[in-house]
Amino acid sequence: MPLSFKSRRKQQHRKRQLLVGSLIALVFLSAIIYLYSCRLHVVISMNKGRVYLQQGNLDQSLFEFNRVLELHANHAQAIDAIGLIYLTQGDLVRAEIKYEQAIKQGLKANRRFNHVKVGNAYLARGIYAPAELEFRHALDLTPRSTEAQLGHALALHALGRVTEAVDAYRESLALNPDLKLAQVKLQQARQELEKGFISYIHDCQGKPLARFTVRQNAGRRYYSMAQYTAHLIGYVSEKHGSTGLERALASYLPGNTVTLTIDSEWQRAADQAMGWRKGSLVALNPRTGEILALVNHPSFNPNRIDKDWKKNVRNKNQPLKNRALEGLYKPGSIFKIITSAAALETELDMTRIFPITCVGAVRYSGKAFWCWRRHGRITSLQSALDTSCNLAMAEVGFALGPDRLYEYSNKFGFGLPITFAFQSEEVELSYPIATTSAPMVSDHRFDLAQRSCGLGEDILITPLHAAMLAAAIANQGRMLAPFFIKEIKNIRGKILAQGVPKVMLTPIRPETADKIKAFMVDTVRHGIGKKARVKGITVAGKTGTTGDSKHGLNGWFICFAPAENPEVAVAIYTEKEGTGMDMAAPIARLFLQAVLK
Repeated sequence: MPLSFKSRRKQQHRKRQLLVGSLIALVFLSAIIYLYSCRLHVVISMNKGRVYLQQGNLDQSLFEFNRVLELHANHAQAIDAIGLIYLTQGDLVRAEIKYEQAIKQGLKANRRFNHVKVGNAYLARGIYAPAELEFRHALDLTPRSTEAQLGHALALHALGRVTEAVDAYRESLALNPDLKLAQVKLQQARQELEKGFISYIHDCQGKPLARFTVRQNAGRRYYSMAQYTAHLIGYVSEKHGSTGLERALASYLPGNTVTLTIDSEWQRAADQAMGWRKGSLVALNPRTGEILALVNHPSFNPNRIDKDWKKNVRNKNQPLKNRALEGLYKPGSIFKIITSAAALETELDMTRIFPITCVGAVRYSGKAFWCWRRHGRITSLQSALDTSCNLAMAEVGFALGPDRLYEYSNKFGFGLPITFAFQSEEVELSYPIATTSAPMVSDHRFDLAQRSCGLGEDILITPLHAAMLAAAIANQGRMLAPFFIKEIKNIRGKILAQGVPKVMLTPIRPETADKIKAFMVDTVRHGIGKKARVKGITVAGKTGTTGDSKHGLNGWFICFAPAENPEVAVAIYTEKEGTGMDMAAPIARLFLQAVLK
């Protein structure tokens, strides 16, 4: 029976309702699927970003967290994570902005990013600006966290913000009165406030060498030994940058405690021994490589670096130059130690060389080759060193040949970059030391004669390397890498880095070193090094002189003492002050008398 018009209308209406309901359900289901998909993508990207961050892949990590923000613009944890990436990149300003944004978006403490843990990691590494920001952010999330409060106090203290640190220590003790570290550090901070400064660089005896003011002129550095340690420690200036340790350890100073191997009294003794003479003195422990004293003349006052800048820069004597480490000079006759060692190591037949007669000058390859005086009959290698006879040593060089001379100059470190012995997983030390040079020479007799005596334009050495040469003979033929940082400790007292004895080269056998030592002892007792003699102490040494009377004579003296059991190896260079025997050797005597009492 056919449906009535009214029935058909109702049926069509029900169909429309069903269709609309189905469409609404489909839209609702799609929305749920989309929202779930977005949430899933957020979770996936958050997890990926975290993994990339842990792996150190900051670019990919940043990409993932930005994807999260595309899906969820106010995602507090993603914003927080981006702040952590900026902090890891060293951009603390942008990191702080992101952290503040995350807090405004309702960030709560969570397991995904533990800012106390990150802060402690920076604290352990001795890097305090990011540590302070991490602990401050952690306190925004968990105000009553004892660990965050103590960490923040330590970071503030290391940054020189001692007044704030005192308050933070008190707050940490209010949360936990039994915190021993907080008690100790609070007392230390109070004492520093009373004194008005923090000491952050010390000599080997613990005497302060560099201070950081915390009251008046807060942030200003003061160097207690001034010109005595100016070239090693350096300076910090807003106008003129930084040098020395202040530059090499810029990321770690003044928050960490640095102890050097140098002795303040030895520094003073070296300075007094040098007197008014221009040049450098370097003293090493031959058994360890520790630098015990390092002085350059003229020096400067780092406490007045800005006031004295023009005067220092215009001074033709270059007071800002670190001659000991960066000055390259002809070694002259101190190189005869290497020539002699090569002759002994290769077992040259000395009867084929000696005796010879030194007449003061001869011609080699059409050029005049001079000795510093007419020595007459030279009968042995020891006699050649005692008198420092150029003609005799030239004959030794001829017997060796250019290949052997080149080989043994390399064995003693010429042409090899010198770096300070330094052991650390955290701290990098880049400190400028000039590289010495002694390239291959031709087999022309004049060139060989020059090289045998440490002469020629192409052969250059630093005073530091010269001291290492003396130390190698003193130490049974082993040359140790030098170092002047004993240790670096963070605010908690943990050692971040330390200098360690490290054999750099072993150029000769112990028996060869003993023979050279005997020659050097005889040189001081009976030969050209007499002016270095010290009563009651056996000194082994060798003089050297370069330059000429017209342009000025440069003097060298390298030595070690006591020869029987060497405690110190020394190199002295005097620039345009006179010969090695007349100027450098007497400086050695004065220095050794003072330090080996």
